[in-house]
Amino acid sequence: MKPFETFEVVRTASGEISIRNNVVNEVMHNPVGPWAEANLLYIEASKLVQQLISEEQHPLVLFDVGLGAAANALAALSAFVRAKETGHPCRPLTIVSFENDLSLLAFVIDNAEKIPYMAGRTHILQHLLEHHSWTSPDGALNWYLHEGDFLKTAECAQQKPDIVFFDPYSPAVNGDMWSVDAFSKLYACTNFGNHPCTVYTYSRATPVRTSMLASGFFVGNGPTSGLKNETTQAATHLQLLTDPLGYRWFIRWLRSHKRFQEPCDNKTKDLLTSRILNHQQFMKHHKDALLDWKMLEQPSESENYLGWFLARENARPAT
Repeated sequence: MKPFETFEVVRTASGEISIRNNVVNEVMHNPVGPWAEANLLYIEASKLVQQLISEEQHPLVLFDVGLGAAANALAALSAFVRAKETGHPCRPLTIVSFENDLSLLAFVIDNAEKIPYMAGRTHILQHLLEHHSWTSPDGALNWYLHEGDFLKTAECAQQKPDIVFFDPYSPAVNGDMWSVDAFSKLYACTNFGNHPCTVYTYSRATPVRTSMLASGFFVGNGPTSGLKNETTQAATHLQLLTDPLGYRWFIRWLRSHKRFQEPCDNKTKDLLTSRILNHQQFMKHHKDALLDWKMLEQPSESENYLGWFLARENARPAT
């Protein structure tokens, strides 16, 4: 393809402006459009404006994983401006964006007149593209860009994230970014859960949530977005979640035949299953079952426990 034929500006079924990637055949943020989803799923869900209104002098650090067309990061910039306009003290903001392919960023800069949320912001993105950083005139907002594979560049970030907007292409076309390896890299950035952090993403897929949980995160439901009646939030601490996954999800997960991101060999499945079964988020839901299982003579494989656990649940009287 010639430059920029990879992408085109389109209008979604609901009439919103968005961008289609013709290589992977995905319309981004369909059908609500990138700006609406950025504000609903990321800005409002994270309560970013409220978190910025503070006398705290240390910057709030936002990881923007999957810069793409920059809608999420620009929405964060707008939230920062709104926080300052309240007249209350506003803490500094540091945005750290990660992107493997900057061609989409170049495309939205070149087509800014067709994309409403770009109005008045093209010069910021042009500077970011050229210098991989941008600082607001008052120095209160710093934006850094790490170019390359997130699995390699995550460890380059010097900051620990307070909030993560996780927005790569879908698991169907970008599986590596939704793997246990990717979320483990992200978890490591939080000092392995010791630094409080919340993660927001559009996917609600069971294998994605398995990857998050197996990496150490606690996981919960996120708000409705477009055609998705549910999204996903994750956090380093359970109390940071507004709607944690509970008993019903855990039972569905035990019964599911699509718990893992494929391809996945049996040894890895067994390891991931063991991590979920022993995750603090679900211990209270099967503590008695787990204690009974550990009393068995050879409880060496988690799949043995799965079969026994389901048989035990099916034998319970209906309540």
